[in-house]
This record gives sequence, C-alpha cells and structure tokens, in this order.
Amino acid sequence: MYAKISFSGEQQAVIEEILQGRLDDASCDVWGCEAAMNLRKAIKDFGIQSQDYTCCYCREITHSNSHKVWEVEHVLPLSDFAQFAFEPLNLAISCPDCNTAKSNKKVSNTKAKKNVPTQSAIYFIVHPHLDNYDEHIKKSGLFFYPKSKKGRKTIETCGLLRLAEKYVDWESLEEVERIEAEAKALQGNSGDQAKIKGLISDLLSLL
Repeated sequence: MYAKISFSGEQQAVIEEILQGRLDDASCDVWGCEAAMNLRKAIKDFGIQSQDYTCCYCREITHSNSHKVWEVEHVLPLSDFAQFAFEPLNLAISCPDCNTAKSNKKVSNTKAKKNVPTQSAIYFIVHPHLDNYDEHIKKSGLFFYPKSKKGRKTIETCGLLRLAEKYVDWESLEEVERIEAEAKALQGNSGDQAKIKGLISDLLSLL
C-alpha cells in the first residue's frame, strides 16, 4: 500500500473552487482546467517519490522524475467520477502503458457521489492504497501470477501480460500456453505450491 497525498490549505481551497465550478457548469473540465495545473504537478511529484519510482499496477521501476513517463492514476475513472478527481484515496501514479490499458474500465459497482469508497471489497482490482499487492499478485520477473480474483482482474484490466509477451519466443507459444493452463488449474490448491513455483520457473525460462 502506498501513502496518500495530503493537500495544503491553499491547495484544498483551489480544489474546492474547481469542484464548485463543476457544480455550476457540468461541462467544466476539473482535471484539464488551468487552475488544476499546479495540483497535477504536485500529485505527480508526490507520487513519484512516495511510490519510489514504481508503477502502482505493474510494479515496474522507472528511475525518472520526468512527468512524461508517469501518469496520474484515478482508480475510479475520471470520466465517471469527476467529483473524486482530487481525492487522495483515488490518486496514485502509474506508467503510461498501465494507465492506457486501464483507461476508464469499470473497477467497481459503486454509485458513490459524495465520498470515495474506503472499503477494499468495493473494488474489483488491487487498490494502491487499500490492498496489499503481494496478497493478490505474485510478480516473478515479467510474469504475473494471480493469487486472488482481484489479482486476476488487475492483470486483465491493466494489461500486465504485455510485459512477458514482448519477450516470448513465439515458437514456444504452445509450451507457454500449456504451462499457464496447468498453473490456472492449480490455482487455489495450496498443496501444490511447489509445483506452481516450478511452472513459473519453466515459464520464465521461455521468456
């Protein structure tokens, strides 16, 4: 779980002004307006440092402070939850690839309007601030193994299989599919952890 940003009193006043503008005019772009420019920078600066240059979804590390290689991630999509555009619990930092893959996909059934949901169970994917990533996803090299339904949904939603696919020897694709099928069949069977680790090792040897 990552730390949440805390806004200063001055920043909070700007946020309230922006959100009030949204209430007065539903077409108001709360995220793209000029008043939000410094807030977006502050969110990125904080996230890059607090997450130690690590994407909240793929856990890849990029040692760069350039805002061009980082995206502000809204867990609940900005397109559907503009009211939570500046809610600390709804903000994290992700790489552009995860951000693009996730896009505005549905990650919760919540109908919340005033308060961002704080219960982990509300979300279909691993939440950067509410969940322990390692309880849901095992990352070994470029391979992501789901340890829960939430982990599997995160892998699908954020397109995490793309990392391994870049380096797969496609002549070995049938072997990769066999290994993944065996791993899936063993999922949830705690008595076969040694075999699962062996399958992961076999898969990594093909990448």
